[in-house]
Amino acid sequence: MTAILDAGLRIPEDVALIGCGNLQFDSSLRVPLSSVDQRNKMIGRRAAHLALRLVEADDPLRPKAILLEPELVIRSSTRKQSHLPLPRPFLCGGDSQTISEHNTLNLKTT
Repeated sequence: MTAILDAGLRIPEDVALIGCGNLQFDSSLRVPLSSVDQRNKMIGRRAAHLALRLVEADDPLRPKAILLEPELVIRSSTRKQSHLPLPRPFLCGGDSQTISEHNTLNLKTT
């Protein structure tokens, strides 16, 4: 971001930026950074729940897919492009079959 601004370019007018992880400091940067929130807290809660089930289970648990959709958090580093389609959500570690079945994107503006 600093290199872009130091080069005299404007964010988001000349270059749009988006991060991944929705870190706490994203909103306090020189230009608040739009980000994909991968919902790390929810991943941790689900992992803990599954770990407890494994410990308490008498029989082995069967593998199953768990889908946690990411959320796009729009801040000042991107601007709305009404003529462009929104990107499809992605799943870290997911396969293309799973990704193609989910084409909704939750939007949150802060």
